[in-house]
Amino acid sequence: MSLYRIKRALQRTGITAAGTAVGAGIAYGATSYLRYVADINVRIRPELANLNWFEALFTEHFGDWFWYANGDVSQKIAIGGVAALAGIITYYLSE
Repeated sequence: MSLYRIKRALQRTGITAAGTAVGAGIAYGATSYLRYVADINVRIRPELANLNWFEALFTEHFGDWFWYANGDVSQKIAIGGVAALAGIITYYLSE
């Protein structure tokens, strides 16, 4: 293995890590905003907090209920998914 190939592999790893970090930052900002809006809407309409998923599905505020009821887990899943996708995209674009 030549020194050039090692150097190129390290560069691609760095680019991929940077893309993953940027993707995670964007996802964190977007999901934090969604959770904030959901919290405000539940404070305005407290009955949204007491709905189950099936009842919330037929209201116009399903997204608010979803981010209010499942915010922590959903945020972690969204951040992981977007970060992985951004890392894969930057890996293949760095060729």
